[in-house]
Amino acid sequence: IWHPCAPTIFSSSTEYNEWYEKVHLPMAGIPKDAPTVGVVLQKSHIATKDDGHYVAMVQEFERRGAKVMCTYTGGLDFSAPVKEFLANQSTGEGIVDTLVNLTGFSLVGGPASQDAK
Repeated sequence: IWHPCAPTIFSSSTEYNEWYEKVHLPMAGIPKDAPTVGVVLQKSHIATKDDGHYVAMVQEFERRGAKVMCTYTGGLDFSAPVKEFLANQSTGEGIVDTLVNLTGFSLVGGPASQDAK
């Protein structure tokens, strides 16, 4: 899970939420009960630091009072990180209020040639 203000990339939603709720939310003035926007990103932009558009989007969501949780993968099938980081592992229900895909590809199907299950 990536956030432009975080000191690291997080490998679990538990780690991310601990940092986000204890450090970032108070600093940003976002209430803990704010809606959460899940954002799907492309790894190449994060790895190459070509992430200005991602940074701006996260900042704008937060400026408007929303919490943000960004995930990405290096492949074309973005369903795995969405399921791993943006869904409840027990129920499969989404843990975000809305999902924004900034990859240019569909979550399932199209160029990824994946079928929804």
